[in-house]
Amino acid sequence: MHTYIDKKTGKEINFPDSGPEDWSVVKVQCRDKYKLEVTFANGKVKLVDMNPVIAEGGVFERIKDPSYFRKAHVDYGTVVWDEMLDIAPEYLYDFGVEIKS
Repeated sequence: MHTYIDKKTGKEINFPDSGPEDWSVVKVQCRDKYKLEVTFANGKVKLVDMNPVIAEGGVFERIKDPSYFRKAHVDYGTVVWDEMLDIAPEYLYDFGVEIKS
């Protein structure tokens, strides 16, 4: 496990051990109810619920707009919406629910 301190809330978040080679995103598909189907370089496919991220507000509040949410695409090894908004690939990997391996 490794620990991350959320700058906004000050809360400690523990992540399972996984490495950067596992986190690289190669494909993303938008699903209903603000979920992303994310394919990683290691072949795993995970479903990531973005509702908790949206609920925290801040920059991710923008993806609450369904048309903006559907603009998700892969760049730099992670999911991005535009040049100003991306999400950490390790978050996607560690909090996604595996649906295919």
